Amino acid sequence: MKEVLRKKKCELALMKHAAANAQYVEKARLGETFKKNRIKYEILRNVHQLEKGMSINHPKAGFGIEKAKGLVRYIQMLGDCPVSSDLYYIKRIGISALKSYINLFINNGWNINKVKDVIDFISNLDIDVEDGLSGTVHIQSTRHTEEAFNSLKDIAISRHSIRDFSDASIDPSLILQAISIAQRAPSACNRQAVKYYIVDKTHFETIQEWLGDIGYFGDYGFDKLIIVTGVITAHNEYETFQHLVSPGIAVGYLLLSLEALNIGACVMQRHIFFEPKWEAVCEKLMIPKDEQCFCLIGCGEKKKEYNVPRSARLPIEYIARIVE
Repeated sequence: MKEVLRKKKCELALMKHAAANAQYVEKARLGETFKKNRIKYEILRNVHQLEKGMSINHPKAGFGIEKAKGLVRYIQMLGDCPVSSDLYYIKRIGISALKSYINLFINNGWNINKVKDVIDFISNLDIDVEDGLSGTVHIQSTRHTEEAFNSLKDIAISRHSIRDFSDASIDPSLILQAISIAQRAPSACNRQAVKYYIVDKTHFETIQEWLGDIGYFGDYGFDKLIIVTGVITAHNEYETFQHLVSPGIAVGYLLLSLEALNIGACVMQRHIFFEPKWEAVCEKLMIPKDEQCFCLIGCGEKKKEYNVPRSARLPIEYIARIVE
């Protein structure tokens, strides 16, 4: 009887969390507050779809016309943007993609009357966009050496979740370097809907309630925390939890990059569903409320020697199978 009641209690709690989270996600996706955010990610999605078509060796004549026209509409909807903003930069990416698309039409001798609206739109713009910001890149196939693989293997094997550090402080520029590598991680239609917030010890107390029982903030604890979030508004209503997929891929890149830069790190979980404590953190650290936390990464300067959990890995035959 106790077990039945316990299960029922867990089910009700899960339903409550799921309902609150669904309401939070829907509000972010459909509300007016983040309208321009949704538009900028639609621009990136349409750009990538055009780029995919342009990268095919023999693209179908006149492909992507509706996508190009849709891209024009989204750029128009974005309107005027501050030159120093990400909106303006994404607008330039969209315009560059349209230029590359029109050049493809011309170079292939396709009927340009079908894209006259796109050509007129580009001709009337007062934004100067350099060639090559979008489109395709012709590359030579890279054949990595065994030495390169062994270097990657050494970095991956030497990485451990560390919770005991020196008292030295990490230069934030090193973390930014690692994040620049994590940015190379694939994301859905290149939407890059992953954000990183580097928090130092001066802010640990302000987020302590949200962190709960996570420790390691003593004299030899974390020097910095990286809060990794996924942007809800980058994905539509048919991509329910996709805003939590790209951060998962990016974190793998980030951990290897931190290790390669000799920065100790440990991944920490937080509740990925909406909760008031996370909303309070967003307000304190000025994190947009259309973002959900994926995880935190605690960082610190490695000691010369330290202890870590053994963390035994399962033999490969238990986790992978060649399907025949």
